[in-house]
Amino acid sequence: MKTNSDTSHYLASSASRGKFVLSRRRNERGQVAIFVALIFQVVFVFFALLINVGLLVHHKINLQHSTDLAAYYGAMKQAEQMNAIAHINFQMRQAWKLLTWRYRVLGTFGFIPRTTGGQSQVFPFQQSPRGVSEFTFNGSGGTYARNLATAYVNGTDATNCGRQGILVDGRGVGIQDIPFFCVGHTGIFPWPEQESLCQLDCSMFRRASVITRIPNVTAASTIFNRSLGSTLNQGVNAANGAIEVGCDSLAPVGAKLLTKFLVAYNVESTIRSETIKMLAKNVSQDVGQMVDLDGNKIIDGSRRTFQNNLTGANFTGLDSASSFKAYNGLSSLKCTFNNGNTPGSTEFLKKIEFKLINYFLHSCDSRSRNFAYEPKSLYTTTGIDQLFLNGAPGQALTPDERDFLLSLLGSQNLHSIGYEKNPNCVEYFAVKTFSEPNIPFLPLSKIRLEASAVAKPFGGSIGPSFGKTWPSGADVSQYNDTVADSKTDATMPRRDVVTDPNEATDLKQSVYRQPNFALFVGDHLGLRNLDYLAAYHSMLAKRDIKNYPSKSYASNRGGFKIENLLSGSWPAFANWATISLPATDLRPYDTLASPNSLEAGMRAIEITAIAPNQFDVAYYSIEPDFYNNYYIKLFKNFTTIRNAAGNNVNLTANQLRGDFGSVGMDGNTIPTSDPPLTPKSFSVKDQILLKNIVLDDPPTVRPSPSYQFAGTAGTKYREILNYVVSFQTSLLTGWTFLHFNDYIKFPDQPVDKTSNTMSFGQCDDPWNKASSNPDPTQDSNFQSPMNDNADNPPVPGNCVTGGRTGYSVKLVSPAVVLDPSLMLNPMPLNFFDF
Repeated sequence: MKTNSDTSHYLASSASRGKFVLSRRRNERGQVAIFVALIFQVVFVFFALLINVGLLVHHKINLQHSTDLAAYYGAMKQAEQMNAIAHINFQMRQAWKLLTWRYRVLGTFGFIPRTTGGQSQVFPFQQSPRGVSEFTFNGSGGTYARNLATAYVNGTDATNCGRQGILVDGRGVGIQDIPFFCVGHTGIFPWPEQESLCQLDCSMFRRASVITRIPNVTAASTIFNRSLGSTLNQGVNAANGAIEVGCDSLAPVGAKLLTKFLVAYNVESTIRSETIKMLAKNVSQDVGQMVDLDGNKIIDGSRRTFQNNLTGANFTGLDSASSFKAYNGLSSLKCTFNNGNTPGSTEFLKKIEFKLINYFLHSCDSRSRNFAYEPKSLYTTTGIDQLFLNGAPGQALTPDERDFLLSLLGSQNLHSIGYEKNPNCVEYFAVKTFSEPNIPFLPLSKIRLEASAVAKPFGGSIGPSFGKTWPSGADVSQYNDTVADSKTDATMPRRDVVTDPNEATDLKQSVYRQPNFALFVGDHLGLRNLDYLAAYHSMLAKRDIKNYPSKSYASNRGGFKIENLLSGSWPAFANWATISLPATDLRPYDTLASPNSLEAGMRAIEITAIAPNQFDVAYYSIEPDFYNNYYIKLFKNFTTIRNAAGNNVNLTANQLRGDFGSVGMDGNTIPTSDPPLTPKSFSVKDQILLKNIVLDDPPTVRPSPSYQFAGTAGTKYREILNYVVSFQTSLLTGWTFLHFNDYIKFPDQPVDKTSNTMSFGQCDDPWNKASSNPDPTQDSNFQSPMNDNADNPPVPGNCVTGGRTGYSVKLVSPAVVLDPSLMLNPMPLNFFDF
């Protein structure tokens, strides 16, 4: 039986057990928090992993984009220098064109055809014996065309001087094929009026003109008394002596003027060649030494471009010593530029050189029974003919002229039209980088990010190669002497060394040694073109060209008049009086004809002759405003660029040349005391405008049905010479859209969505308009952005919207520059090893 105490103990025990049970149940419910805490750790790990991956991708993309920009920057600076080289290379071609024009056009300006065998020669250009005002011009039309057709077939027609079966390109040889430089005629002041020694028959040019010697009175002593006979013979001898003096004076006059032209060509060509050498050496050296046209190291700019576009984490993760590496593709030993004319060297630029060119002019032969003007070669197989070096009394060369002329023989680059680029040497700029960015959830370790990029200039052209093929490993382009079409410019002289001593005087072979240049792609005649010669001879004789603004040619129009010559005229020997006397500071110096207001017509004609033609724009990257886009930079930073290229550059800043016509167009000498001297910013765009204005008249023709000038009546000179470009937009080599946010609108016409095409070479800027048929004689269409607004910077091509000139830049796959079968200068295999 239980007592009260037992009952109380039992109750107490029961109460204790109840509290224990309740406490345990609460502990069981707390297990969820533990699981939550454990799951949070897992979720946090995945979250951190997600953040890390996202940050790594972000930093990797940023590193790659920054590397791309760095490579693009380097290639952009390469392209800028390649564009400068290309334009200066075109200036070298212009120097060659000027020499060629003076030799072929000016030198044959005053020929008078003679009657041979009862037949009167009819040339595409000719002067009447009555004086320069009686010039007639036939071009390829009229009587000349009919006679020429016969000569083309059999080469025997005397009209074309194609006797003895001598044919060139299937045609009879004429004065247009082998020009004889002769300036002793009334067309060039101050040669006596009504007298011309540039007479020509067709006896294979052995006797350009024959003047019969007056015989002595041998029977005078028997017919007359001895004293009278002696007196008569003295008079005869005096007359013959006067003829001989005139005969002897012709060749030295021509020799001296031709020498001036050669010296002027040598000055222009040599200085521009040295400028190209400086830039080519700089752009093809080690990446750490190469500078841009602003004088800054390209690798420094590329590195800053890379660093300035990095995220903070990528920037702090750089190793300043090794995180950035760059490579200049042209610095490869097989492509780096040394001198441009080293035989066997595969440099990326090679000089196009001519070892021998025959220049013919008339000399006097008084040894025979009669006086004869004979062709004479400037070059002989042993050197320069002494006639050119010594001259005649009063016509001897100056020391400078003699030294320059001798230097043409003493150097390895007798003549050059410029440089050709080896297509097997590819220009590119490569960059590799790495970074170890700090990632927030990886405090104890870093991940290394790596990137590489290659960019290359493209779309431009330094100039045509001489031959059409260039096998890998060849040091120069290749062509076949017997196949004209194997040369890019089929009219150019042969490039090889003359080994046959007879070739120097072989008239047929001489055709292939004469200076010449193509007027358009596929041209086989060049300045042998009869219409071209007739047009320019008409300008020289009739002076029927329009005035260039601020220049007056009015006093010279309407023919040759002595009263005009007394106050200055053109063409005159004085027009070129100073071109062979270069000064140390060449910036105020110009080898074009005189800029004097009364003589500037000759200068204007020379500029039209060297303005870019269709062949030029097809093969050269030509900058319409060279002065503002390149010259100023070159002059300002010349010392830095030359030092970077090496001290072997034989050039000073004062010798830098602008475009032809950039000095003295206003007739004033630019003071040399200006620091720095700023030449007039006359550039190629101004050459084109001048050509359009000056040639905006039709030629004066003789109203005779047998003398038909090229083209229809009223045809303007610039329409006859239609292979010379008429707008600066013709120089554009690319295009863009009118609005970058609207890929439909485009200057002049919309994009054709079906064929995905757009207008080429269009420009819609007010100063360089190509759409809506702009006026080619309106100077407002030949300006630059700075003319529209002085605060605007210069723009290559002068086209902000619609096109570009020269080289642009693109990113390419690194694989493109790793294949040695595609280029001479592939990327070193270990460059992309990190």
